[in-house]
Amino acid sequence: MKTTRGYIAVDPNICHGQPHFSGTRVLVHTVLELLEAGISTEEITGPEYYPGLTEKHISAAFR
Repeated sequence: MKTTRGYIAVDPNICHGQPHFSGTRVLVHTVLELLEAGISTEEITGPEYYPGLTEKHISAAFR
């Protein structure tokens, strides 16, 4: 398994090897698509989407 600053992981046994947020099955590209659609970071990390994520997770997705 590879990790990026502890927030993003790539593991062939989780999510078919696609980049996901460590400790979750939330795919990085899903969050990036939400941001592209105009959903704010606050909404994404809120109860309606992914309350387990933080702004640091989302910042890591841009790196």
